[in-house]
Amino acid sequence: MYKKCGQVEHAVCILEDYLKSQPDGANASVVDLLCTILMETKAHDRALQYIEHAQAVNAWRELPLNLKIKAGICHAHLGKMDMAQVLMHAYL
Repeated sequence: MYKKCGQVEHAVCILEDYLKSQPDGANASVVDLLCTILMETKAHDRALQYIEHAQAVNAWRELPLNLKIKAGICHAHLGKMDMAQVLMHAYL
């Protein structure tokens, strides 16, 4: 809702606060939404940090495909083409 009203940074803060309040695991759909917003604002480094954190916190679960693809896109935007290629070839 905040994103639709043009309050992107407020939306990001709310989602970040929610994830910080969940120490036992990151909700993949919240991480996905947060990463989508961050990627739209060209904050690929921050998006990748949240994806990597979600993977570390939920190490016993496989990361959803949409987050794996987003990680590859983030690596590509950050100039880490080798890592992006590895991720894209592994999942496509």
